[in-house]
Amino acid sequence: MSGLADGQGCRIRRVRERDLTEILEIEETAFTNPYPLGYLRFLAKANPETFLVAEGVDRLRGYIIADIRNRNEGHIISIAVSKDDRRKGVARALIEEVGSVFREFEVEVVKLEVRVSNHSAIKLYESMGYRQVGMMLGYYRDGEDAIIMSLGMGDVHYSGPDRRGSTMKM
Repeated sequence: MSGLADGQGCRIRRVRERDLTEILEIEETAFTNPYPLGYLRFLAKANPETFLVAEGVDRLRGYIIADIRNRNEGHIISIAVSKDDRRKGVARALIEEVGSVFREFEVEVVKLEVRVSNHSAIKLYESMGYRQVGMMLGYYRDGEDAIIMSLGMGDVHYSGPDRRGSTMKM
């Protein structure tokens, strides 16, 4: 699939069964209520094109899980990066790559939910063109609200190669 523009030595590829234990470790450090291994396995089987990992030389650096709903709406279910690899472009590269997959499937809009307290993620999404379009009160298990963010695929700004040979930047 792709490498990271900042030279972190990662490549992005589809998830494999053997990745799930390592993904669970990233989940457990990133989230208060991580997905259990069985659910990660279900998501990997249900979304083989849109469950991607950023693979370093000796370990996974992050992952993104997404799906396609109603044939034209992409949804980012979860994204996480290992603690040592945060703020190094891994999340951005994962989002850009899943965006390439969405374009192949002619997705028109991408949505996601993010904790209202996750200011760094909100800033990243906004820098990539996502807009706040709503709220879900008490969305998370601990009662925290979620901001719903959306990106129209026509809003994508182009600046780097995608898998079709054109240039893109979300």
